[in-house]
Amino acid sequence: MLRAVVAVSVLLCGWPVDIGGIRHAWGVSGAGVSIRSRSDGTSGPETREGGTQPSPLVAAPESRVAAAATHTAATLTPPRATPAMAWNAWNTFSVNGKPIRGGRVEYESMAAAMIDSGMVAAGYTLLSTVCTDWVGRDPITHQLQENTTLWPGGMKSFAAFLHGKGMQLSVYTDAGTHNCCGEPGSLGYEALDMATFASWDVDAVGVDYCGGPNDVEVEYQKFADGIVKSNRGMQLEVWNLGRGQAYAWAPSLSVNMTIASPSHAAFVPHMRLTADIGNVWDGKVGGTMSVLATVDEIEAITDMWAYGMGNHSGTFPNYGQLLVGVPKDHPTMGDPGLTLTEAQSHFSMWAMLGSLLMATNDVRLRDPAIERILMNKETIAVSQDAWTSPAYRTANANCSGQQWARHLANGDVAVLTLNRGNATTTNRIVFSDYLDGRPGGAYKIRDLQNLADLGVACGHTSLVLSSHATAFFRLTPVGGPCPSSPLPACTPPAPPPPTPPGGGCPDGPCRPCPDGSHPCPFPVPSLPPCPSGFAEHASGYWATPDQKGPTGHSKNVSACGAACDAMPGCEAFEVYDPAEVTESASRGGSACYTFSHGLNSFHPDARGLIRTCSKSGGGGGTRVDIPQS
Repeated sequence: MLRAVVAVSVLLCGWPVDIGGIRHAWGVSGAGVSIRSRSDGTSGPETREGGTQPSPLVAAPESRVAAAATHTAATLTPPRATPAMAWNAWNTFSVNGKPIRGGRVEYESMAAAMIDSGMVAAGYTLLSTVCTDWVGRDPITHQLQENTTLWPGGMKSFAAFLHGKGMQLSVYTDAGTHNCCGEPGSLGYEALDMATFASWDVDAVGVDYCGGPNDVEVEYQKFADGIVKSNRGMQLEVWNLGRGQAYAWAPSLSVNMTIASPSHAAFVPHMRLTADIGNVWDGKVGGTMSVLATVDEIEAITDMWAYGMGNHSGTFPNYGQLLVGVPKDHPTMGDPGLTLTEAQSHFSMWAMLGSLLMATNDVRLRDPAIERILMNKETIAVSQDAWTSPAYRTANANCSGQQWARHLANGDVAVLTLNRGNATTTNRIVFSDYLDGRPGGAYKIRDLQNLADLGVACGHTSLVLSSHATAFFRLTPVGGPCPSSPLPACTPPAPPPPTPPGGGCPDGPCRPCPDGSHPCPFPVPSLPPCPSGFAEHASGYWATPDQKGPTGHSKNVSACGAACDAMPGCEAFEVYDPAEVTESASRGGSACYTFSHGLNSFHPDARGLIRTCSKSGGGGGTRVDIPQS
């Protein structure tokens, strides 16, 4: 049954509680914060009294967008001041991380299901296409050529169809020479492509980073300039795969785009903070992040909200696509998928933490349990709260699990408690944790996941959580003071695992252990050189859990390079081990997979090595799987 097991202690009391003096953690935008970008020498928020006031943030001086920053932003209102809600095709129209060539028929059927199910009414109005929109460039004009076989009538016609249904269209490109599906990217054609998309009446452009230049900020600035020059107020979706610390410059880029665009409607709704998220609760499958690994990595960015994210700029974090309702083995073979409990926790955390909400399930299946999660209006209300105050971790002293709180515009407090362990735990919520140390009063407790009132509690309450479950409550002050009472018992936190033999993880690419999840050090063999005609693009650590031992490769480096040479347009390659030959062959290869974009899943939690080889700097490489000690 899809619900956390929750037991609430209730003690009634009835005097007003003064909550007017709540100070909001981390200098949130709703409290009137002036944020400066790193480029002017400051490094964080400057709090002052009053309401929301967007600040004049400065971008690169050579940019047309940046020139607009000389104007005041004091009266600027972002086109959207809450996290975006969307549906993306990747996890439905793909097999093992590679796209099925869906076109207008498939996307129209998805749009119809979104409308019929109530998803559009719930706020999921943006539909995002992936990897099927064009077939190449015109050899003279260099404009992208639409795939009229899959999209009869073209993208402009499909955009008109969506607009007539109250929806918006997002198209997909990449900052490199090719996108993640091997189709033409926008490197060198940023302004031209933005003008093309504007002529199609597109509403948003998702710009991936499967092979873009090293200077991520400068590259996205080119797309922003192109959008402004197009004279259409399009959204720039920064899908930077966690590269380039976008949280430090994307908000200022958004503000400047809004000022500079003729309609004041262009902006950056979100940016990525990690590599791709996989359909797994914890651990890793391939080079993707799990739900919990994503949360942990983003939480490590301690100054993430210090540069203007929120309702000042309209820019919010993108924790990754929602995996709610995505079946196992999607998007990657071996992905175990999420249980309903995990899916509920996943959605609740993304809403609580202020992330973009981008569904990727096949809405046409009309699964009632999945619809209840994705269209829970009270959970969505926290995501879309006008204050956009960031959630912050609370002490949860001497108890297991993790807990976050978030102050809402009407004075309520949202609290989320997660049991990430494998056993049922007892936990507690102590109201004074959210009141700057003042005694906690009486609060009405609303269970947001189950849409149920749990009564009034005084000072604190207790709850029981099953494995991987969350409790997501909205606390409304109703009166106080309350009689003091002892705190309820809770399950103590588990002791940390022992340090692995040899003293734990060394400095470098291994994440510090004592969590013991990946003992190290591990042996590091030498990497083979790139074949003739290929230059080394990068060397680093490849995050992959599928350690099959030193089984060798089904094709050597030179043979795979020769296969790439024989394929028109091939710029890079990857060698697979024998266990992956079948999967590779399904994508047109044999024992090696030739392609034209970079591998980008380098990550500190590394299990192997990779040397990337390419002809034009686009990426790719030979993968070496090695066993752990």
